[in-house]
Amino acid sequence: MNIVAFAGAAAVICVLILVLRQQKPELGLTVVICAGIVLTAVVVDSLLPVLKDIVGLVNDTGAGQYLSVVLKGLGICLVTRTASDICRDAGQQSMAGYVETAGRIAMLAAALPLLSAVISVSVEIIKG
Repeated sequence: MNIVAFAGAAAVICVLILVLRQQKPELGLTVVICAGIVLTAVVVDSLLPVLKDIVGLVNDTGAGQYLSVVLKGLGICLVTRTASDICRDAGQQSMAGYVETAGRIAMLAAALPLLSAVISVSVEIIKG
């Protein structure tokens, strides 16, 4: 991914949205959502080779379960932030707060296997 091209595209989209909101305010949010989907697809496409390399390294060490927790957490963070930003862009501050709270709860649920593993190791260390 060329970050300069990506940033340039995002800047052009922002200008387009500003102009569009002056002419047809009801279409502004639609363009934001569509542009967000396209830009996210570009980022994910460039991230896949990196993730394959990371998965290969983690599988060699046997820490696959921990990587899955980290990747789930990353996905939850990205989805939560995107949804929250869209809500704020639409002027729905309280809905953005609800989305963020749901994201935090989802992160807690995703981290439970990791917490369970830490507690198990801690108990074994204490028992000796």
